[in-house]
Amino acid sequence: MKKFFSFATRLVAFAAIAIAVVGCKDNSAPIPEPSLNSILVFNEGNFGSSTAEITGYNPDAKVAVNNVFAPANNGAPLGDSPTHSVVYNDRVYITLSGSGKIYAINPDTYVLEDKITELSSPRYIEILSDTKGYITNLNEGTINIFNPSTSTLTGTISVESPAEQMVVDGNYLYTNLWSYGKNIVKIDTRTDKVVQTLEVGIQPKCLLKDKNGNLWTLCDGGGWDGNPIGFEAPSIVKVTNFEGTMVVGKRYSLPSNFAYGLKMIINRNGDKLYVICGSGVYAMSIDAEEFSSTPMFEIAGTNLYGIAENPYTEELYISDAVDYVQRGTVYRYSNVGVKKDSFQAGICPAVFVF
Repeated sequence: MKKFFSFATRLVAFAAIAIAVVGCKDNSAPIPEPSLNSILVFNEGNFGSSTAEITGYNPDAKVAVNNVFAPANNGAPLGDSPTHSVVYNDRVYITLSGSGKIYAINPDTYVLEDKITELSSPRYIEILSDTKGYITNLNEGTINIFNPSTSTLTGTISVESPAEQMVVDGNYLYTNLWSYGKNIVKIDTRTDKVVQTLEVGIQPKCLLKDKNGNLWTLCDGGGWDGNPIGFEAPSIVKVTNFEGTMVVGKRYSLPSNFAYGLKMIINRNGDKLYVICGSGVYAMSIDAEEFSSTPMFEIAGTNLYGIAENPYTEELYISDAVDYVQRGTVYRYSNVGVKKDSFQAGICPAVFVF
C-alpha cells in the first residue's frame, strides 16, 4: 500500500508545482487527498525518435502530469516505443521495442533501477519467478529467457515466426505468433521446449485466458490483400484447453472493416471481452453465440489505440492516438460506458499500469 500512496503523493506535488507556474488557479483551493489507485500511462512517442514518456494520473484528484521519467533520471529520455509492462517485486518493467531494451523502474520515484539490453525488438514480458522470465520479439522468431534478479539473458526458444503476448497456466507458457504467423504455441516451462502448435487463423495478435481456462485470440486476418501468408476476414477465436491439448473451440466473425486498429482485452473476472476499433468500444460475453457489430459505446472523432481495465475499479481506460504525431488523449469510462474523465497524455498513449 505504501507504494501507491507515495506515487499519488508525487502526482499531487507535481500538480501543485504546475498550478503555481501557470498562475491560473486559485491557490487557496484545498490540495486533494492522495489516491490509492494511481496509474502510469506509457506513451510510445514517434517511432524512431526516442520521444516515449510516462504520464502519471491520479483518478481521485483527476490530475495528470506528463513526462515524469526524464526529471527523475537527469533528463535522460525513456526511449522508443513502449509496448508492454508488468509489475514485479516493487518494480515496473517496461519493454521498449524500438530501443531494444527493457527498463525496470521504481514506481515511487520513476528512477531507472535496472535494465536488460542487447534485445532485438522486445514486445511482451512474462515473469515466472525471481530467476526466470520470458521476452517476445517483433523482428525475429525468438523468445528470450532471462533472470529478473540479475537482469541477464539466460537462453532462447526458437519459434517459427515472431511471438507476441503470453499466458502462463501451470507449467506451460502459451504465446501467439502474430507477425506473418497463424499459430498459437504451447511451451513447457520446465524444459523450454515447444510441445504443441495449433493453427488458429491469420495473424493472431493477442492472447487472453478466461475464468474457465480457455484461451482467446483475435486474428486480424493479415491486414491487406496480398499478404504473403494470406488474407481473410478478422475473427475472434476461442481455444479450449482440456486435458492439456489445445483445440479450436469456436470462431466469431468480425466485420471486414475491423482489419485495422484492433485491440482486445478481458475483464478481471475473466468473463467479458472488450474490443476497440475505430471510435467504437465493443463488449462480448465469453458465452456469446456471436459478436455484435454494435458498439457498447463510441467516442466520437477518435482514433482509438489502447485499452485497459483497472482491476481494482473495473473502469476502462481508452486512449486516442489522434494522428500519431500530436499528444493523445486518455478517456476513463465505467464498465457500462459512462464517461468519468479524460486527460491529455503523450504521443500515442498505449500501455497502462495500475
